[in-house]
Amino acid sequence: MAVFIVGDIHGCFDELRVLLTQAGFNKDRDQLMTTGDIVGRGPKSLDTIKFIRENGAVTVLGNHDLNAIACAMGLRKVKPSDRLDELLAAPGHEELIDWLRKRPVMYRLREQNAVLVHAGISPSWSVAEAESRARELEEVLRSDRIGWLLSNMYYDEPDLWDPSSTGIKRLRYIVSAFTRMRMCYADDRLDFLSKYTPEDSAGTGLIPWYDISVKPAETVYFGHWAALQGKSDKKWAVALDTGCVWGGKLTVINLDSDKKTSVKAFSTYKPISKK
Repeated sequence: MAVFIVGDIHGCFDELRVLLTQAGFNKDRDQLMTTGDIVGRGPKSLDTIKFIRENGAVTVLGNHDLNAIACAMGLRKVKPSDRLDELLAAPGHEELIDWLRKRPVMYRLREQNAVLVHAGISPSWSVAEAESRARELEEVLRSDRIGWLLSNMYYDEPDLWDPSSTGIKRLRYIVSAFTRMRMCYADDRLDFLSKYTPEDSAGTGLIPWYDISVKPAETVYFGHWAALQGKSDKKWAVALDTGCVWGGKLTVINLDSDKKTSVKAFSTYKPISKK
């Protein structure tokens, strides 16, 4: 059995099917995983979530997955750019959303000595600490407190980890680290504005999260940061979001061979804007 990890799909289902065929994925033999953001912004979120679920794939939660859950619960207004109408109008969508909210925030592949996350691991945490924080967040997402969390989640603070913090501030930071983080400051504070390359942030004091973090024993596979185009300057931090929904590519890596395979997006589903 080989393990295949796909970067952010964002409802680009047609590209996903072509990609898996080209990469040699066999659903009867291999394990499929994704870096999260399986839904939202692309054209076929409904087909994508059904496929991921029906094939027993492991997917961690991304920020757009959380947005879809919040929209389904009536806690967020659905934006046209979300492209969630088909999913949220589908018969039985409640079951799909319930399945989605029970996905992990972080997944450890112990045989492969690897970790799967959406955005990254906070530079304030070890991998073991990150795993504890993930379980803490997952417990709330799977409980009747989920509405309270999602209703109070959308704030750009706190930006620095405080191990003594409690309640919503503690959970907000955990959500941000796992699903929103890209650049940080040297003191570990998270930045919530920069979405582009480290080179674009030259002179601002911002540093990629993986350049601040202490090198873990495991390889960290992450998505979320399309501007990296699958490149980081750390061998242990493997970027897999290559911006399919933006007109880029969809990428998968075979952990057995360490081979990446990509397919070009069939369309630009969400135009890039630097505003």
